[in-house]
Amino acid sequence: MELDKIYNANAYEFVKTLPENSVDCVYIDIPYLHTRGGGSKLPIGQRYAKRELELIGYDEKLIKNTDPSKYNALRVDKYKAEQRLELVSIEDGIDYSIFDDLCRVMKKINIFIWCSKLQMLDIMNYFVGQKKCLFELLVWGKENAMPTNNSFICDMEQCFYFREPGIKLNGGYLERARWYISPTNKVDKKRFKHPTIKPLSMVQNHLKVSTKEEDVVLDCFLGSGTTAVACKNLNRPYIGVELNPKFYKQAVDRVNQVDSNGQMSLFAI
Repeated sequence: MELDKIYNANAYEFVKTLPENSVDCVYIDIPYLHTRGGGSKLPIGQRYAKRELELIGYDEKLIKNTDPSKYNALRVDKYKAEQRLELVSIEDGIDYSIFDDLCRVMKKINIFIWCSKLQMLDIMNYFVGQKKCLFELLVWGKENAMPTNNSFICDMEQCFYFREPGIKLNGGYLERARWYISPTNKVDKKRFKHPTIKPLSMVQNHLKVSTKEEDVVLDCFLGSGTTAVACKNLNRPYIGVELNPKFYKQAVDRVNQVDSNGQMSLFAI
């Protein structure tokens, strides 16, 4: 398989084509599971149409609202509706059988998995319960998260790091921190048109700790291409896979230092 290349392919089918013991590290931001049953069982087209309807009227409600005490609640509800619409195509989670193939292609289990809280128990049961891996829970803390109604604010995302005994950690004090704190990634979301993009510097820190130069990194849910850019900056060969044609093109452009507006940069983006 050609390295330093992004493939427009189905992750489940693609990983089966990779030879055993060919990858040093896997770094994936999997499609999150946000709901059980209900909306997640509807076809994507129907779900998208339903959530477009949710947005209709919010701007008018905000303009016509004369009760200051209700303004923030309306603004939060509109934000939630916008987020549900953004996530509509990537919210049904994944088929966990792909973990068997990922373990097959890794020389030793050495994997980062960004996931939702509904997926955490299943993932822990597989990698710790079955595979007996060491693990860490890494957190991206967001300083300016949107307020919510009657729930904890969405000010963090979690990433599991699993490794087999024998995988040694690199890096210094800062790279080994479990917490990465920054504002929400609004600028990158706008620049690269992906709803779940992660900060590049954070991904680079994770790969510095878990890999060395010339180690092959696989990301089969590549999204906007952050892992590929991090590998390019760190001299790690990568294999990127993205099914969505829009995100695939964005990732290829980004590796070539072109953003979604066609603007080229002299620096990594």
